[in-house]
Amino acid sequence: MIARHRFGKIFTFLSTFLLVVITPLFAQPDSVELDSLEQMITEKSGSDRAQFLSDLTNSYRVINPQLAIAYGNRALRIARELDDAALVGSTLHRLGMVYYLRSDYQDAIEYFKQAAAIRDSIGDLRGYGNALASIANINNFWGKYYEATDQYYKVLDLRKEINDQRGIATTLINLGSVYKVQGNFDMALDMYLQAITIADTIGFLEGEAWTYYNVAVLYKTMQEFDRALEYNQQAMTIYEKLPENLKGVALCLNEFGAIYNAKGESEKSLNYHQRALTIYRNHHDSYGIARTYTDIGNFYFSHGDHRKALEYFDKSYSLRRDINDSLGRIQTLQAIAKTNFALGRYDLALTNYQQAQELARKADMLSTMEINYEGMARVYAAQEDFKTAYEFYREFTDIKDSLFSSRVTSRISDLQVKYQTERSRRENEVLRKDNEIQELMLIKANYQRYVLSLVIVVVLIFLLFLFIRYRSGKKMTARLQEQKDQLTKTLEQLRQREEELEELNATKDRFFSIVSHDLRGPLGGFYRLTETMVREIDNLSQGEIKEAMAGVHQSAEHMYKLLENLLEWSRLQLGKVELHKESFDLADTVTSTLEMMKTQASVKNIHLDLHLPDTLLRVTADANMLGTIIRNLVSNAIKFTPRGGEVDISIDQADEKFARVTISDNGVGMDRATLASLFDIGKPKRQTGTENEQGTGLGLILCKELVEKHGGTISADSTPNKGSTFRFTLPLA
Repeated sequence: MIARHRFGKIFTFLSTFLLVVITPLFAQPDSVELDSLEQMITEKSGSDRAQFLSDLTNSYRVINPQLAIAYGNRALRIARELDDAALVGSTLHRLGMVYYLRSDYQDAIEYFKQAAAIRDSIGDLRGYGNALASIANINNFWGKYYEATDQYYKVLDLRKEINDQRGIATTLINLGSVYKVQGNFDMALDMYLQAITIADTIGFLEGEAWTYYNVAVLYKTMQEFDRALEYNQQAMTIYEKLPENLKGVALCLNEFGAIYNAKGESEKSLNYHQRALTIYRNHHDSYGIARTYTDIGNFYFSHGDHRKALEYFDKSYSLRRDINDSLGRIQTLQAIAKTNFALGRYDLALTNYQQAQELARKADMLSTMEINYEGMARVYAAQEDFKTAYEFYREFTDIKDSLFSSRVTSRISDLQVKYQTERSRRENEVLRKDNEIQELMLIKANYQRYVLSLVIVVVLIFLLFLFIRYRSGKKMTARLQEQKDQLTKTLEQLRQREEELEELNATKDRFFSIVSHDLRGPLGGFYRLTETMVREIDNLSQGEIKEAMAGVHQSAEHMYKLLENLLEWSRLQLGKVELHKESFDLADTVTSTLEMMKTQASVKNIHLDLHLPDTLLRVTADANMLGTIIRNLVSNAIKFTPRGGEVDISIDQADEKFARVTISDNGVGMDRATLASLFDIGKPKRQTGTENEQGTGLGLILCKELVEKHGGTISADSTPNKGSTFRFTLPLA
């Protein structure tokens, strides 16, 4: 949750930076200037006047939003009277930008939608893409990640269609930011690197610097600080070369401060923030000053100096209020609330969260509301008002579940897109090969007709010429036969690929079946238990509450394990899992993993018996993946072993190249049919444990793929009512 909050703050700041920081600075218009502008407006007529008013809307959107709105409404009225659809569309979009910069996202998105509809109707692909991108930006702020991702991809297709390379780079940056907010760092990095390549090719320096900065923020979040410093330095180097773009330099200085603070180098951190503050003050940039005050406040908070932190947060809030930065006010109020909570000022912290929640509710920002609900729950819990704390915690979990569902939907959509793309590519390849075959057959038919005609002529003219041509025909037939054999071989390869596609489709269907069926059951149980507790909480005894919470815990634990296995399995299918092999003592890793599982075994009074080899067995493997294999297999054994049973784990050397781990239990065992389909994802294996523990069989599929990824093998033996034995091997070091 904290990471997502940080991402939300970063994305909001970055988007506002693109729209405000790089906008040229204008002086606030005085009465003389306004009179002069009105004179210029009066001197124009028709479409020229409407266009001039629309341009003024764009020019004054930052320095005087109210004046910009007035100009925009006048331009819109004239453009509609002239039935100038293009000008209506552009003016609607500019009015949307005014409300967007005021953080009035509800009004902004309505203007953008109208602009998008008009521009689409007149075939203005560039304008339509810009309006759709603005809608996607707002959906991302609101935490509607699936809608935002879908809209950004539509924008990407539009900009590719008109070959707008700068727009393509910008859209890739936006997609990277959406994936970053959802924690999908691999996809985010891929989008950013594509954007850097395009921006570098077309000389789009602002976009290139902006993307380097985003990559630096991403690596900082992943705690790869050296790489974060490297990319942030590249961003600052470009900004230093750009004329009148010292604000970009200040942005990078603040990021250096955040990175060094995360690394524990406090002196460097504060120095960079002070340098950034100096730049923003010299440029009278209230937004940048407020942002830097917040960063300095975060610095002091992380070092335990809460009163100093509160001083800077208060400065930041005052500035954000003066410049009507609604989103910045929400984030700063949350920081103030967090600091008051740390100081034990619970009433003040509660007031801060309530103020932030009121602003967030007006803007319909789910991710921000989630943080406020959690904060208020913590305050009430600290005040020992547990009933109210529970109510706010429920609101927090409802929003969190909604955001989680959006991310899961987005991930599944990504898998579907990848599958459909691969399938289309294979189908196109088959069609291309079919066309080649048809062309070759046509060539052969034409050639045969030509040869026949030529032979007739040659026979009539000269027998010797017939003999020479006959020999040439023989050679050509041999070549055609060779081509035919090659085509037959190609068709066989295509048939095999088609079978692989069918197998991939079956795997995909099984994956969606697990998601839709097995996840719904625990979620339903979880919902009914919590519904009962909410309705009957005052009538339940302590023991009944404890029993109900145990059921909630069991459902949550099952959902967690299922999702963990699903996500790990999907990453394997997408080739996103990399082996980090190292040489280590197999016994040490197995022993430490079993230590963590003793609590699970003790719940059913099951004894875990480990048999270690007499000699040291070192293997070359990924220790984290080995832990996943051991946990799945031992957890499976515990699940299907009755109370008081035993689970034996032994380690030995299978042969001169492999070590072997054996896990045996005296549980319920399996019949031959179940055993035969144990590692086949296409066949459902929903079974319950000895105490109705739920399972899907996905854990065993995951174990098989992880073992085989190491070059090892896995097998199972079982007898009904006597128990099961699982064995897997790993290469020796």
